[in-house]
Formats: sequence, C-alpha cells, structure tokens
Amino acid sequence: MVDTERSAVYGHIDAGLSDKVYSFAPAEGNRPISVFLDKCSEELAFSNIFWGTARSESHAVKISYADIVKSELRRSDRRVATCVDNHFFKLKKPQMQAITSKVQIAVRKHKTGGHVYTAGQLKYADSVNNLIKFDDGYRVLKDVRGSPPYWEKAKHDLYAMIRQLGPAQLFLTLSAAESRWGHLLKMLSAVVDQTVLTDEQVQQLSWSDKI
Repeated sequence: MVDTERSAVYGHIDAGLSDKVYSFAPAEGNRPISVFLDKCSEELAFSNIFWGTARSESHAVKISYADIVKSELRRSDRRVATCVDNHFFKLKKPQMQAITSKVQIAVRKHKTGGHVYTAGQLKYADSVNNLIKFDDGYRVLKDVRGSPPYWEKAKHDLYAMIRQLGPAQLFLTLSAAESRWGHLLKMLSAVVDQTVLTDEQVQQLSWSDKI
C-alpha cells in the first residue's frame, strides 16, 4: 500500500515537472579508467585549485611528478597547501604508481626457492594464500614508507650496521625548534596571513599565534 502511494506521488511530481527536469549522464556507457590513464584527473577533481586548466606538458627538462608536487606545495599561492584532500591525492598517486610497477615486475620475475610464480597461478586461492603466508606477496610494498616490508628493510640495514661497526654507543635525537625561528615566523605570517611583522612583533607572539 505504501509503495503504491509513493509511486502515485512521484508520478504526479514527474508529470508536473517533466518540462523542467534535465538529466545528465556524461559517463553513461563508459568504463572507469585508472587514475594513471586519465592525465587530467587531478585537475578535474580539484577545480578550485586548477580552475579547469591542465598542467603544461612542455618543459625544457624532464620533470617528475614528485618535483611538480613539491613546487605546488611551496608556492606563495596557498590553494594547494591548504587543500587537505589534494594532499592525500598527491600522496596516493605515487604510492599506487610504485606498487603497480613493482607488482608487474614481481609477477614476471619473482622467484622463491627455485619456484617461479606466474599470472595464471594467481587465479587460485591457494597460491595467493601461500604468497601471503610467507610474506612474498607483501614485498612489493617495501618502498612504501610506513609499511611492514619497509620497516623490515630498515631493520636489516640496522642489523648490518651493527655487525660491521658494532653496537651503538651514542643515541642522538634532534627536533626542530621552529617556534623560535623568527625569520620563519615572519615568512609564514607574510604568506599565510598577508601580514608583515617586525622582529619585535615576532618576539611578542603568543604560543597559539605561532602554532
């Protein structure tokens, strides 16, 4: 009974507004593509930063995506630096690119104990479970900072250093005291707040203002 009434109401609304409703489906009939194949995916996803303008592809020298990211984050135009969603996009894209390239190489060349893994064997659940059980499937993540294979590699480097140089005798921990760097606070105030501060004004800033 409820569905019948709902259909009647929607039918009445559609009949009254049929001449004022516009339906758009630009991606209808298409298949989703990888973020690497869509060259302008970032520009289209963050129109408030790029304003629908694609990055220039003509450079005097070859520039990597990491160099482009550093340049955009350090510019005086703070639209990129203040967009957290774009930060995650810039972080995720090179990670996916690194993992994808490692997976392609691992499927073709990876060997363990004289056994070669092929793409056809990955179709079976038992083969995938064995890769996961013996950590072979996670080796492609060794270049991703913070992943277990990354820290395993760091552990092996530490053990190798201890074997060659002996146990450490001195541990030194350094941390930046950026709240005491007057020149940095002056630059941040000029870039973020568009306010030029003197040395005296910088010294009088409260802790919350510095943060």
